[in-house]
Amino acid sequence: MSARRTSARDLVAVAVLALLSEGPTHPYDMVRTIRERRWDFLSGLPRGLYHAVERLTGSGWAEPVETVREGQRPERTVLRITEEGRRELHDWVRDLLVHASTPDAFSAALTCFHVLEERDRLAGLEFRAARLAGRVAELDAQLARVRDRLPRAVLLDDEYRRALCHAELEWVEALIADLVSGAVNWDFMSEEEGGPSTS
Repeated sequence: MSARRTSARDLVAVAVLALLSEGPTHPYDMVRTIRERRWDFLSGLPRGLYHAVERLTGSGWAEPVETVREGQRPERTVLRITEEGRRELHDWVRDLLVHASTPDAFSAALTCFHVLEERDRLAGLEFRAARLAGRVAELDAQLARVRDRLPRAVLLDDEYRRALCHAELEWVEALIADLVSGAVNWDFMSEEEGGPSTS
């Protein structure tokens, strides 16, 4: 798994696998579900989703189950995730959780959080928090070195990046605490038909 796999095309593919992990479905329903859930971090739909399905089936990470027809609509191929695809999805989401460097990639990780075991969620978030804390310290040191020599007007971008990094750190730390306490959980998904069983 590569930390570089965070392109818009890759995010659509991981979303497809995440939806298939909830149960067999066909691409038309996937597009509808993505829109209903407001997964705005995805782009290029619906064409990008159909291309992702082709790549995933070609890689053996998803496979057709049956072809169905509803009324006068065209035939639709129902797909399911394979065991290899499930392993790939877990690796992919863990990788995004730790290494995502853009808001869209991190949103994808959070959206697909339910596919991970609790220990993997916590480990990924704790690693991310440590990296964020290190980045905040680095930015603080950079600002401290030049603040007395440069006018604040030329440091606004640095201040902004530091503020964003610190805000994400605080949010991630709060999420870790809520996961540990059980305030955030995915129990509701295990009660839905076809929903994944999570810890």
